[in-house]
Amino acid sequence: MKQNAKYWLLLFALIAITSCSNPMYGRIAKAIKQQEFTVTPHPLKRTGNEVTFTMSVTVAQSLLPFSSMADTEYIFDVMYVPGDVTKFVERMRLEGEIQVGSFSFKGKDYLDSKKTPTQTKTMRFDYQEKYQKGYLVYYLFVHKSHLNKRVGPYLVTSNGKAVTGIIE
Repeated sequence: MKQNAKYWLLLFALIAITSCSNPMYGRIAKAIKQQEFTVTPHPLKRTGNEVTFTMSVTVAQSLLPFSSMADTEYIFDVMYVPGDVTKFVERMRLEGEIQVGSFSFKGKDYLDSKKTPTQTKTMRFDYQEKYQKGYLVYYLFVHKSHLNKRVGPYLVTSNGKAVTGIIE
């Protein structure tokens, strides 16, 4: 009886491990480094009691489109993090994040399409003195029927440099 329990436990562990190795996860990991952001102004600029900037994101072609992923939605949540960018650790939860905006891309919009998956938005958040030193990060949420995956945070870079600080 104990041996049967061991086999069932082993079978359950094997199923759990293989179910976590969805091929989509590998595609996401590779595509993360290929996202392209443009932020203007850079560094961010304060106007009165508000920080306003324009941001564009282009989704990596390696992520979109795939016919098997047509019903997939990719959401980029953009956050401002007060603090020192040199202490940033990729994929580590951050304290004091401020959500400043998001971008949403649906796979079906790019299926068999030649158009580049790019969006541009104006984003803003209320300024506080403690925000003068900080940086932008993003989280990627992938929604596909039964699969909901969140990865991040990752630094937002524009022209190869982290988007940091607020000037007056």
